[in-house]
Amino acid sequence: MKDYRQQIDNEYKDKIKKLCNGLPDVVKRFDRSMQLSTEVKTRFAYINDIKIFMEYLADVSNVSIKDITVEQLENCSKDLFEDYFDYLMKYEKNGQVYTNGKKTLKRKLSSLKRFYSYLLKSDLISVCNIEKIDVPKIERKELVYMDSDEVNTFLDKVETGIVTGSLMEEKYHDILGFRNYVIMVLLLTTGIRVSECVGLDVDDIDFKNSCIKVIRKGNKEDSVFFPDSVGELLDDYLDYRYTLSPMDKDNKALFLSTRNTRLGVRSVEMLVKKYAKASVPLKNIHCHSTRSSFAMEFLKNSNGDIEGLQSALGHNNIATTQFYARSTQDMKKSKKEMVTFDNSKKGSE
Repeated sequence: MKDYRQQIDNEYKDKIKKLCNGLPDVVKRFDRSMQLSTEVKTRFAYINDIKIFMEYLADVSNVSIKDITVEQLENCSKDLFEDYFDYLMKYEKNGQVYTNGKKTLKRKLSSLKRFYSYLLKSDLISVCNIEKIDVPKIERKELVYMDSDEVNTFLDKVETGIVTGSLMEEKYHDILGFRNYVIMVLLLTTGIRVSECVGLDVDDIDFKNSCIKVIRKGNKEDSVFFPDSVGELLDDYLDYRYTLSPMDKDNKALFLSTRNTRLGVRSVEMLVKKYAKASVPLKNIHCHSTRSSFAMEFLKNSNGDIEGLQSALGHNNIATTQFYARSTQDMKKSKKEMVTFDNSKKGSE
């Protein structure tokens, strides 16, 4: 898990370096100021947002991006910022049309505000008009999740693997169906993120303590516990995993692709959508819905233990967890297991 996370971090560091090479030096200094306090993925998002703003500023100022000065950044008026965010709603670049919704605009505004806050604190500027720009109000989206019956219907579909009924699909399922089933069960019974799931190494499973070691946001290691039935399933899966590829220092990944490399986030996202469309067609289920499904069942079966859910999901801020609590206010208390599935059918296939 740590090796995988380090690899991802290094890829983002390379991306940041390439971005900064085409921007004024002050952006590189801004990035350096965040290195001890901000995840590298978040730093990349900030720098990329700043790059887009500077492309706009360079265009309206008729200068190259590298030639943008701190004085020009300080002289950006409220009207210029408002025009910029109007522009972001729909703009064309290199023949391609881009659009941004309120959520993205809010993030881009947050990026610029943090950048200008750095300029102020570093005494590089004395005026900051970006603070006069209001944050777009975002309506809270309805939570999309599967209830326990839908979860079991979903898992049944994953287990059978039949969606289109094609011979190619059957061949694919014979090879990777068990892997897919274990992934979905693990997501639904632990609530881990897809990125945390694909980042798992074989030795991240602790059978003695019935938990897996994951790297949370902020590079924090955490232990996530699983039910005994899931432990039995993982034990069976390891036998299957070793038939695909022997364990060595270069191939520790728990879940492998058809090329015997670590399975990617995008692949799991596509699997979730594929099986959800076939089993729960009336809901727009996506990869985060597995995490939401776990959260809703946890609250229902724990009498609304919001702090317990915060710990289980690895949220730093309980306000994030309370989103699920608001969605369970009308749910009845239940003593059913969080997610049940029949493990008797599965073995070391």
